[in-house]
Amino acid sequence: MEGSNDDPLRLIRKMQTSYSAFLEANESMEAPIVDSSKHNWEPPPHGIVKVNFDGVVCSSGRGVGIGVVARHHLGTCVDWIATSVSTVHNPEQAEALAARSVAEMIQRNSWHRILLEGDCLTMINRLRAPVRDDSYVSPILVDTTNILQSTHSWEVRHIRRSGNRVAHLLAQEAKLQSNCNLILSEDVRAAIQVDSNSYE
Repeated sequence: MEGSNDDPLRLIRKMQTSYSAFLEANESMEAPIVDSSKHNWEPPPHGIVKVNFDGVVCSSGRGVGIGVVARHHLGTCVDWIATSVSTVHNPEQAEALAARSVAEMIQRNSWHRILLEGDCLTMINRLRAPVRDDSYVSPILVDTTNILQSTHSWEVRHIRRSGNRVAHLLAQEAKLQSNCNLILSEDVRAAIQVDSNSYE
């Protein structure tokens, strides 16, 4: 038993050293995990339609603009929505209605393989795991995910505002004018072209 009193101390020192190494290793790995969202728009794989969406509140606080844009693997716009809702007044409601507009677009076009992207992380997380509660957006999101689940495959991802600029521009334009679904504006066309050029 001689020297046995030293064993616990040596063990503690080894544990402290190992723990310090563990912390250092974790610190070096944390940066890419924390900021894993994409900064630039990228085309979806062939056969998948990528739909970006955004909802913005008017500066007056009266109504919101909703923007949705769908593109295929070549970056070509295949459908879009730009509409305003005067009865909604907060960002969460705007984002929820934008997500529902995505679902309505998917139904209208009978798409079966979908990738959704939005820049509101809270809304992305709620779409991934919708919860029934007393909030205004709960039934909207439950209906939205029910439609998505009727497709062959779907995925929801968070993207930075810089990668969601086309949907954001559509939402901005929608809150300024009510009928902007007929033709894409020059600003929106230019933003689509910038996205397309960024991955060529």
